[in-house]
Amino acid sequence: MSDPIHIRGIYREYSLSPLWFCLALNRRSYLLNRTNCGLAIHSGDQEMQRLNRLLYMDDIKLYAATNSQLQALLRLTHTSSRDIKMVFGIEKCKTLCIAKGKLEVRNFTTEDGDTMGAMNEGAIYRHLGHMQAKQIKHARMKQKLGEEYLKTNLNGKNTIKAINTYANPVLTFSFGAVKWTPTDV
Repeated sequence: MSDPIHIRGIYREYSLSPLWFCLALNRRSYLLNRTNCGLAIHSGDQEMQRLNRLLYMDDIKLYAATNSQLQALLRLTHTSSRDIKMVFGIEKCKTLCIAKGKLEVRNFTTEDGDTMGAMNEGAIYRHLGHMQAKQIKHARMKQKLGEEYLKTNLNGKNTIKAINTYANPVLTFSFGAVKWTPTDV
């Protein structure tokens, strides 16, 4: 048996860093998956699925049916982050609680005493480059995406290259959330 290996951080310049990072987050995903928390999703005759998170690298979005479930998911996420020595960027986090169609302003306080603020009516949260709130503002999102990714002063060849390289991945991500017409696409 060898001595334990101590990793003090994951640095971008090491070739194993992405693998270590994914392995560290895999445990969190496993723990969240084992809970009975989340939103029930029914799809026809298929078995019910439970959605409690969307995970993209170090960004996580939690979903819960009740406030107590959300508290449990937040506690589990915070604890698992602390366990792997990952900084929980609570200043960038927000909660959005909707009960019977009405917004409820509820903060969350961690075991460390840090407070995660709640979103107010009309507030917008940016997750993975997309503005999100109680409802999706489709026209506003299309305008913003068009301004950010489709306006350019490049020549024809470089415009197509830039769109294919930078814009398509972001725009493709929006196809499931924003209502695009065939003309828009």
